[in-house]
Amino acid sequence: MRSPSLNASHLAAVLDAWPDAMRIERTASELRDIASRAALELAAGRTGIIDGLFAEMQSPSPTLHWNPAESALEPPALRFLARYWEACPKIGGLPRSSLIDPLDLAPALGYVMLMEPVERSADFRYRVYGSTIVEYSGVEMTGKCVWDIPVPQVAAYFVATYKAVTDRRRPLFAHHRTHHHIQVAQWDRLVLPFVDEHGTVDRLLVGNVPSLRRPQRTGSDGRDRRAV
Repeated sequence: MRSPSLNASHLAAVLDAWPDAMRIERTASELRDIASRAALELAAGRTGIIDGLFAEMQSPSPTLHWNPAESALEPPALRFLARYWEACPKIGGLPRSSLIDPLDLAPALGYVMLMEPVERSADFRYRVYGSTIVEYSGVEMTGKCVWDIPVPQVAAYFVATYKAVTDRRRPLFAHHRTHHHIQVAQWDRLVLPFVDEHGTVDRLLVGNVPSLRRPQRTGSDGRDRRAV
């Protein structure tokens, strides 16, 4: 894994609230293998490996749906992105990445991540990382890669979902209820594939919308949960 991308205070808060996320010790090679196998499994419509990762972290497993209907997407920003993707001219069923214009994404821009596959889709670089995501997550990832995330199991999950979309070439919706001590209660994420002039997936347009829990100053043990 590369160096952590969270600032020190935020990383300390994550570790304090969610210690199980960092207790499982695996090598970088093992995690990459898990992500690769999870991607193949997810592309085939199964989630056992991903469910196992989250069980180890004592966190709810995400709910994953291929080709979600717009009516199934609750956040307005995700509904907008689904309509945008559907309206784009297609080549072999997928829109061209050269058509992506930030000005066209204004209704959802703070929630948008634009991902670039690197290392043959073994990792993904954040070319754009929305300001609202930065505000809620406490981390700025623009220019960094998914494996830079300092919670290795979460990084493996993200890589698996992005690689599965790259391989299956279809939209994926992920609903994730977070660990009960994390202040952001859930993330709703829509992953949309785009291709280059040769029909190869070279960009993923991702909408990522957080929802907060009811404000809580301290936990039952007296620890402040607001920063997480």
